[in-house]
Amino acid sequence: MHNVSEIDIDIDYDRLRKEMYDLNVDQFLIENNGQMSIQTIPGTPVEDQLKSGTLSLHYDWDNHDSTDPNSKPKMRDVILDEIDFTEVCDFLKGTYTEEVINIFNEKYGAVRGRYMMMNWKTCLTYHNDKTSRIHLPLVANENCFMIIDEKVEKLHEGITYHVDTTKKHTALNAGRHLRFHMVFCLPSNKDGRTK
Repeated sequence: MHNVSEIDIDIDYDRLRKEMYDLNVDQFLIENNGQMSIQTIPGTPVEDQLKSGTLSLHYDWDNHDSTDPNSKPKMRDVILDEIDFTEVCDFLKGTYTEEVINIFNEKYGAVRGRYMMMNWKTCLTYHNDKTSRIHLPLVANENCFMIIDEKVEKLHEGITYHVDTTKKHTALNAGRHLRFHMVFCLPSNKDGRTK
């Protein structure tokens, strides 16, 4: 499989992008570590839904000592699984975004959907995910890219991608503007449980 492949699917990116701004998702992302859940675990209280599937489901990065080069991240007290995030957050009920979430859930079994923002002049750690991802670049620039298996990959606005994030990768925004993607996780085996 290629690191990145285009998905042929009819999505109205202009409408999706406009709705993101109309709902002030961009402001939420700026104020909340650059992530917002769009799918949550059924039964999650409304007030907890938008942060329920953000950041690492395994590592407690909030309590990681980044000043110690020998420090390893601690595990979270409660380990969550991507496959549990199946329900559209109440905040998005009745929107075009909900329609898009449902399309990807029905067609690909997509779970743990999130809005993800990257600040300008930033880079993620070089890491592997347990499952691959679907990326919908909503706002990007020519200086946004991913490095997957040491190969540079560009994801352009308005094109939907399957990205093999099980390979070692990072994402960079070397531009002067914020980057916004909608991202879904794809279950790794038949019953959907990640290994």
